[in-house]
Order: sequence, then C-alpha cells, then structure tokens
Amino acid sequence: MIWDFRTGLRRKLPGEDVYAPTFSPAGGILATGAGSDVQLWTLPDLKPLASLKSHQWDVNSLAFSPYDGSLLASAGRDNSIRLWDVATCRLRAILSGHQSGSGLEATAFSPDGKTLASGERSVVKLWHVPTGKLLFTIKGMNLNFGSALFSPDGNALLVGGSVFSAALSPVELLLAPSLSEIQVAENLQHESP
Repeated sequence: MIWDFRTGLRRKLPGEDVYAPTFSPAGGILATGAGSDVQLWTLPDLKPLASLKSHQWDVNSLAFSPYDGSLLASAGRDNSIRLWDVATCRLRAILSGHQSGSGLEATAFSPDGKTLASGERSVVKLWHVPTGKLLFTIKGMNLNFGSALFSPDGNALLVGGSVFSAALSPVELLLAPSLSEIQVAENLQHESP
C-alpha cells in the first residue's frame, strides 16, 4: 500500500507479492520486487514505468545509488546482484560471488555511490561499483544478515541481523575500508589475470 499522508489516500500496488519497496533519492520513482522481477513505478501517479526481468528467484533487496539514483541494485535469492541503469532500464552488471543457499538479504550503497555492501547469512561483501569488482569479504559474523547502512561520511557500515539462537539480535558496526585500502584492492584486481 502507498499512503499519501497529506491527503490520507491509500492505493494498493497491483500484484500479489511486493518485496523491498524503495524510493529513488529524488522521490520520482518507486522500485519494488515482484517475484523474480523488479518493477519501477512513477510517482506520485503510480504508473508502471518498467519491468526489469533477470533474477531466477525472488528479489529480496533493492537500493538506489545516492544523489541522482542513476543506478539500482537488486539482490535476490539466486545469490546475485544486478546493477541497473535506471534511465535506460538496461542491465549494467551482474555481481556474483555469494554462496549461501538462502540468497542475499540486503544491499546498501556508500554515500559516494562507489561501494556497495551485500550480505547473506554470516558474510558481508563490499563491491567497487564502477568496475563491479569484489573489494572485501567479511566472514564469520554468526548472524543472519539483516539491514545495512553506511554512515553519512562512508567510514562505517552498520550491519543488523539475528543470531541463530534465541538470543537478542545484534547490531555490528564495521569500519569501512579507507580510500587507500580500496585503492590497494583495486590495484590487486587489475594485476590479477
């Protein structure tokens, strides 16, 4: 349901299942998961803009790049991330490397839009968005990955989730890689065959 708090009107989006709704930074587009597809809607009239077909299983998470919202990341139960050019609705890159059978749970862009965090089960991966290369893998967090949020300066990554036992759900604050660490990782990626 979409609620307009100024008018009190509520409208239901078509379809049976709607996952991971997210607004573009400027608020002109709404993205939703619709099974294994991503649906884009215009706002405020909620007219279908595009249907992006690519994942093999359900879409679990969506994230627009900050500022201009020119990129949309979709993460699914098929353990892949798709990067979409929003203006053309074309697939820009597929990021793969997660192994969990339960699929990806969340994605988040850094404030500068150059790093994307993705997570599944007890693994968090950081990707270099311009090249699509994997920068870092953080393992062994002993939790089911929930939401992720970069700090406004991009120096920290907040990771939420739930532990496998009945204990309280933890929140972990991870230091994001510095620019020099990212540069070293990029150089290593360029040097590898």
